[in-house]
Amino acid sequence: MQLFRQRKIALLMVLLVIMSASSAFGMTFTDMPAEGHWSRVALEQAVKNGLLSGFDGKITPNAPLSRAQMATIMNRVFGANIAASLDKFTDVPKGAWYYNEMAKSVHLGIFRGTGDKLEPLANITREQVCVVLAGAFNLPAGNANTLKAFSDGHLVSTWANDYVVSMVTAGYLNGDNGRLKPQATITRAELANIMNKMVQTYLSKAGVYEGTYEGNVVINAPGVTFKEATIKGNLYIGDGVKAEEVSLQGLTVLGNIVIKGSVLITELEVIEEDIALGGNLTPPSTGGGTVTPPSGGGVVTPPVNETIIKLTSVNNNLSTYVVPKLTTPEQVDAANLIMASIGKYIADSSYDISGDVAAAKSLGSKMTTEEYTAFKNTITANIPLSELVALNAYFKVIEY
Repeated sequence: MQLFRQRKIALLMVLLVIMSASSAFGMTFTDMPAEGHWSRVALEQAVKNGLLSGFDGKITPNAPLSRAQMATIMNRVFGANIAASLDKFTDVPKGAWYYNEMAKSVHLGIFRGTGDKLEPLANITREQVCVVLAGAFNLPAGNANTLKAFSDGHLVSTWANDYVVSMVTAGYLNGDNGRLKPQATITRAELANIMNKMVQTYLSKAGVYEGTYEGNVVINAPGVTFKEATIKGNLYIGDGVKAEEVSLQGLTVLGNIVIKGSVLITELEVIEEDIALGGNLTPPSTGGGTVTPPSGGGVVTPPVNETIIKLTSVNNNLSTYVVPKLTTPEQVDAANLIMASIGKYIADSSYDISGDVAAAKSLGSKMTTEEYTAFKNTITANIPLSELVALNAYFKVIEY
């Protein structure tokens, strides 16, 4: 009887979490909160974007989330499709519905477990959610004093403290009546509300996207291109997207570009290893040329249809990130300095660009935040990905 109950519960969890978004979106849920409720819009967006599904006409907003369900949702966010080995973990049976979901989340580094345990069926706590989300979205360190504003801020576990601080500082976790309730389990509605703050747009289908996007954007499918588009927040590139499957040409990113996709990260790591070994990083002669630094003043002109170094047997044409206009002397001088430095590096991989970067940063200190962002985005727009990774060791413009 106990075994039957366990199987019934497992089946219910499968139907609640794994059910395809297409069958859920458009349904009328009998327990959907009323219009104007704090979670209504967030739950609708979670269903629309495929993060949450319903069962038997219900969305169960107040039900707690298990760690396996959280892993499933995060896999959907980033389009995860590559699984890691779970042989080291003793509490994830291969026949379980959540086995592959946990394996994909481990591959992305979203869940790491403790010792030989992943605890997939345990309800996930609010502070554990902060660890997952702050890590998955590469949130910067926050102000430790922010927790003093909450009556139970001192109850946050030491191992979760920095992540909770990051979430609170970023405005993604606001607490409830002056409390954070760090050890309390999180409900589906609460998580939907947080996710609605963290990601405003999911680009989940191939196509050309244009216009202005408020807040953070996630690309979790191949074949995405842009035309005169602007992202006012961060851009996250999800899993399974190879370098040649996404083009950022025609896109301005006002925040950071964060690469979460394991395939693209592997390609970048191949480049970094070649750089460390002193390998030849000159782009192939067929199909494109190298970046030519400007001979004098003026705005840097981006290369046209540039072909980049072969990465893991794939021609990467991710040649442009963003191309904003430079308007101040400091911007132009700094961009020209970096471009000339990269030109020297292309000619001689032993050339040390750190002095040039320091000089450019000195010029950057005289710019406003908007001017500095435009300058940073301009140099990424004009440097092949292979050289950009080398530059990134000194001048942080991409994250992964």
